[in-house]
Amino acid sequence: MTKFNTFKELAADTKEKMKSYHDYPAKTLSRYDGIVKIIGHLMNQNNCVYSTDIIDQWLKECTIKLSKSTVERYRRVASLLTDNYHGNLDRWKIYSSQPCLIPKSNEYLNVINDYKIFMENEEYSTKTILCRLHDARYFLVYLENNNVFNTKDISHQMISNYILSEHFENREIAGISSEIIGLRKFIIYLEDRNLTSCSNIHFACIIKKNDIRHIVTTYNDAQVSVLLESYHDFPSNLRNKAIYLLALKCGLRMCDIFNLKFENIDMKNKTIHIIQKKTNVALSLPFDNEVSNAIIDYLLNERRKCNCQYVFITSIGQVRKLTHNTSIRTFRRFRSLKKEEQPSQFGIHILRRTFASSLLTAGADISLISAALGHINNATVDKYLSTDKQKMKRCALPIDLFPYEGGLF
Repeated sequence: MTKFNTFKELAADTKEKMKSYHDYPAKTLSRYDGIVKIIGHLMNQNNCVYSTDIIDQWLKECTIKLSKSTVERYRRVASLLTDNYHGNLDRWKIYSSQPCLIPKSNEYLNVINDYKIFMENEEYSTKTILCRLHDARYFLVYLENNNVFNTKDISHQMISNYILSEHFENREIAGISSEIIGLRKFIIYLEDRNLTSCSNIHFACIIKKNDIRHIVTTYNDAQVSVLLESYHDFPSNLRNKAIYLLALKCGLRMCDIFNLKFENIDMKNKTIHIIQKKTNVALSLPFDNEVSNAIIDYLLNERRKCNCQYVFITSIGQVRKLTHNTSIRTFRRFRSLKKEEQPSQFGIHILRRTFASSLLTAGADISLISAALGHINNATVDKYLSTDKQKMKRCALPIDLFPYEGGLF
């Protein structure tokens, strides 16, 4: 455990560990520096190196005066500093924005620990593991509060009552659906290990659906061109370009790109063979010369030399496969565009939507698009295809159908 003589030493050491554990964008590191100045001033006023009591009191005061998002940024930096001060900052961590409810019974604690080990062995991302454990813990705490202390006693009715409980009140439909999906995954895990007495009780996890349809965002040709340009000042320039092309031209999900191994790529026949992480279904896709050249360029000229079996690895810090979208964000590459020329949304998944939309525009059949995206159900592809502007224009009503007696404005 490192002994820090000054807060400045603690802050500098924490920043170096952050950079070694994760590929943080420059904006995040800049925010860290600004928050550290405030905390440093606070410690100087109290003549101490670091105090968690002072930090806790400061965060309480911030909650009253500042926005929720600002307080969460402060809380994350404070958590990093606290962990490092006590010698616990040994890996990249995600800090929950809410106090974490934890079951009290040893049986439930063991179930949670085994569930975590299972997800780690299955190579789920750190963020996914955190979310799934959150969903499982809240459900188990609910069971304890209702005097149920054994997973064998879980019933359909208990699950239904939980979903109708106050825990899900006054929340967005998307958030409710996400947590219920996580709960269903946990129940299926229990069923697979005979930890429940009833079979198929996960069917009680009925997902609330939002019937509102949105026109999904895609990237136009100009935006794609900017995205694929060379950005030599980025440490992950070639890696990210190869990732963008795999999503844009092959329609791969981010989780499958992150899990892509050398054995999955057949350079001779220009095909990719994977078992999809989301559906556990085999998928084979062709790729063109542009994708092939981008992957080779990354492997030869940018990828660090190591024995890692995964194709895409971190560009700085600890050598490991990518597990989080933070390091491959697209908005950094769109800064050169004027605001009105930038896409309305940013994200890697938009490239997958663009891939589906381009197939639709080229006249591909829905079943073919669904197969290329790796969907089990053809109906799933529907939400990807609300982007055909030409067909939508044909549906527009002529303006002369709307009576109007006023003047032009």
